[in-house]
Amino acid sequence: MPIYNDNRAITVEQAKTNSKIINAELPKTNPAGIIDFFEIDLEDILFDNLLLATKIFNTPASSADSERVFRFHNCLNFTTKTILFQGKAYHAAPIIIQDIEYTTKGSMPRPKLSITANARASQAMALLKAKILELGDLTKGKLIRRRTFTKFIDKENSKELLSQILNHEENPKAILRLDIFYFFRKTAETETYLEFELASTLDIDNTGLPNRIVLQDKCVWQYRGEGCCYDTNLKKNTHGFTSSGPPSAAIHPDAKPVADANNMRFEKIPEATESYLPDKIKLSNKGLWTKNSKYLVGQYIFIVKDDIRYYFVCKAEHTNVAPPNSSYWGADQCDKSIRGCKLRFNQKKGLPFGGFAAVRKAASA
Repeated sequence: MPIYNDNRAITVEQAKTNSKIINAELPKTNPAGIIDFFEIDLEDILFDNLLLATKIFNTPASSADSERVFRFHNCLNFTTKTILFQGKAYHAAPIIIQDIEYTTKGSMPRPKLSITANARASQAMALLKAKILELGDLTKGKLIRRRTFTKFIDKENSKELLSQILNHEENPKAILRLDIFYFFRKTAETETYLEFELASTLDIDNTGLPNRIVLQDKCVWQYRGEGCCYDTNLKKNTHGFTSSGPPSAAIHPDAKPVADANNMRFEKIPEATESYLPDKIKLSNKGLWTKNSKYLVGQYIFIVKDDIRYYFVCKAEHTNVAPPNSSYWGADQCDKSIRGCKLRFNQKKGLPFGGFAAVRKAASA
């Protein structure tokens, strides 16, 4: 079954063709039924909590996809069974989204999403509720709604289902409307019911300018990302430096993993009282993590998200265990302190510390 990714860019000609197909269907006296496909994507939450294993989880063949992305459709008058669209399975569930329309009043919509479990979607709902329990909430989770016509669903659907569609014509690119929202807060939950308030990607309520917080002892930069630049694969857009190049303090020949979030070093050195690795084990770069590979103690790898490399050091010999499994991998993390900065950068060239070390709290009058 072909897998379609509508996040990929399409050509102008393809966009024009898809637009013509959609526009040709709309004015018909007997058009195909409209169907909404909903996708709840928890990748950002899972990654931020070091629960997401690796970027290969984006591969639909991975079993972990069912734990990261939850898909539903609400066209129950059409079918109560699973529907295949763009090579992905959407479970039937009474899912309702309200107040989604944009207005000219200037305020962004705050839609309400409600899901009621039924027998068909019980397994998907159970997994979703388990993730909510594990994460505490779905804040920062993404909701994508794809609206299209029933005639454009995949040809791999059952013959019984396709027989209900007049002039079926598989077309995964024919999207009538694509909406993206983020979960703002959970407003109601029962054993069989979930309700959330959503926020638009353009919603900037409660955001002030400038919005950088002045902290004395904590760096605000993204480790190995913008402002920090502790990496060998520096890019202007990702790391935020100008055309003159990255700061000299950030240039490193290897930018290897140094320590965990508690500043425990990976390699044993004279001034370090503790370390992850035995005295005689040295770090060895194995590049991008690959599936089915064997890793030895001291070897380190990286995975990539949003052009930023996240490094992990092997703590125990194993085969095919994806990071960040803490039994086998130690995550290279900065504790965002000056000490953490000194562990990684040449102090003679200056530290790219993102805090304001000279700041002192003024006494109130």
